[in-house]
Amino acid sequence: MDISDSMDGATWPGSQQVSRVEWLKKGLFGIFHSMTETTSSSPHVKTRQQVWRVSLLAIDAMQVAVLALRLDYGWSARWFGWLQNMSLLGWLLPDVRPEWYNIVYAVVVLMVWVALIDAAYVFEAWGNARRRRTHSPGLLWCRSYVGYMFQHGNFTSTGIAALKLLRALVRILLTAGFVPIFGVLISPLDCAAMRGWVVWACAHLRNAALTGVVRLCRYNGEDFSCTSPHAVLFILISLATMLCFVPFGLAASLVFHDSDANSRSIVAKANGRESMYGVGAKIIAVSSSRLAGTLPALPPLLMVVMYGSLACYVSMGLPFYDNRMNRFRAGASTVTATMALGALILVLTGADAEIFTATWVVVGVLSTVFGSMLPVARRRQLLVRVPQRSRMQCCEG
Repeated sequence: MDISDSMDGATWPGSQQVSRVEWLKKGLFGIFHSMTETTSSSPHVKTRQQVWRVSLLAIDAMQVAVLALRLDYGWSARWFGWLQNMSLLGWLLPDVRPEWYNIVYAVVVLMVWVALIDAAYVFEAWGNARRRRTHSPGLLWCRSYVGYMFQHGNFTSTGIAALKLLRALVRILLTAGFVPIFGVLISPLDCAAMRGWVVWACAHLRNAALTGVVRLCRYNGEDFSCTSPHAVLFILISLATMLCFVPFGLAASLVFHDSDANSRSIVAKANGRESMYGVGAKIIAVSSSRLAGTLPALPPLLMVVMYGSLACYVSMGLPFYDNRMNRFRAGASTVTATMALGALILVLTGADAEIFTATWVVVGVLSTVFGSMLPVARRRQLLVRVPQRSRMQCCEG
């Protein structure tokens, strides 16, 4: 029997009936999981690959920290003014040319939809390869069926190229690129900020007497309105894109990882829950930072809760096989939660910027050290507990 019959809810020998939803879930799971098949099965991981992956995570952690260190929370510009230049979102949306926003927005939307369409193409390639060759249906349930076909050459060369492109896009979109990309996507929903940006940019260009200023400002809406066609079109595009991108990102972060315990990759881990929680925390942090409006204390409060919880999860769960990555993730989450707490205190109390910032920098350094040591303590606790359980079982026996 051809495995394609599973789409119609056919029953296989020794297996339960497969619904369309289950078939879709297993297929999507297989697509994301197959992107890690080659690295998981390889005993050798190149140094530059390790550096590239860790660098993406480090840049991602820095982008999140910048969200908690915005100067409008009350931080001292003398201390953290330079850090604002490290924001990729600030690089993408500088206060320079009004048409630059349209260009950046179009590129970001295009990149996201390329990843989504590529995933759909790979899924279709999986379906075609699945129909060309019959395998044991147990493969669909017990392991990644797509990974099996990828390793056994059932994909065409085009399908393999699409899978590699999807792997690269997902790795960038979900790590270093997530905060700036999601920030650009959600920007049309912040109408007040968008209006202020357009008006400022048009005035700046008019004063500079640049060619085409009148036409560009008219296109962007010199008297920008939240109900103008320009704004409504961008809002609709953003909502449609985020409606697909957010579930895609959460699902990919949950599955797209090296799960081989024997892998030499420093980022190999037992499961993807930590990554999925991290993506969810970034969604909340970016959304609240862009849309808080008259509630300036809301973004840092949410970041304290989200990243404090994430630090606790990493410290207690130890998702990475290499404890150095557990220490890195716990330390990064702890310092983000600590600096967000400082931002919350500044917003609520209006403390002196210079004195408070200087003091809180010391607190942030100490919290980083403390957070990075929590996985070490947890690992030691578990190592001590295992022999104790063994002795208890022997005594009971």
